[in-house]
Amino acid sequence: MKRAMTLLTLLTLLLPNAFAQDKGSMSAVRYSPDGTMLAVGGPAGIWLYDTATYEVVVRLVGHTAMITSVAFSPDGETLASSDRGNNVILWDTETGEQKETLTGRYGVAFSPDGLMLAVASWHNKVLLWDLETGEFNRTLTGHTNDPYATAFSPDGTMLASAGSDKTVWVWDTVTWEHRWKTAGDMGWPDGIAFSPDGTMIVSTSVAREDDVMVHLWDAETGERMGRLTVHEDRVRDVVFSPDGMTLATASDDGTVLLWDTGTWKPMLTLVH
Repeated sequence: MKRAMTLLTLLTLLLPNAFAQDKGSMSAVRYSPDGTMLAVGGPAGIWLYDTATYEVVVRLVGHTAMITSVAFSPDGETLASSDRGNNVILWDTETGEQKETLTGRYGVAFSPDGLMLAVASWHNKVLLWDLETGEFNRTLTGHTNDPYATAFSPDGTMLASAGSDKTVWVWDTVTWEHRWKTAGDMGWPDGIAFSPDGTMIVSTSVAREDDVMVHLWDAETGERMGRLTVHEDRVRDVVFSPDGMTLATASDDGTVLLWDTGTWKPMLTLVH
């Protein structure tokens, strides 16, 4: 039963259309930290589902452009959502009311302590917002084209960003200097994730016919640890199971692959 629930969770994380219910193309999906809510974003708003019943608890309306990313704060009390109009909205997940509006366009990520929000944005920048004060904190530069995704390490000491310049950058969150970056010898990355133990970064890779794959990086050194390639089309998203034993990759080819992280062999293919 535990294994079955893990697969169900991974499937619903990466296949938002399972809950779309004619709401249009669903572009973003995340579970709350305690697993009691599922946020699904699309062109007409965001829906918060109660995961006990998968009934809609509240619909969040306020964005005027397609939603690109959603993320829960570590305590689950705030939801951040970004859109293509360069807006980030912070929502109260209990009342559905807007708490604050920030700037940014693509991937949003809360720091593990919930005090900071990283947002991938236009003009090759990663924006950092201080959530205690609501003030803009700093800008991270280095990408030569727009970043698409951000992710904090589980211990909060690193921030990773992946961009359309075909690189992954890793930043030290104490000094905000970059620790390393990849060579740019891969396709565009749409998604990025740290392993639960923080030792590995996984990034998707798209836009080149010979490079429809997932790359594995040593989080400390940036050394490439391996590549996974089975999908036949664009790899959109990637996520680890909480125990780190399974990696799920979702692709435009209509499949989700579940990988055993001990052997790095696919265990199961889910067809959507």
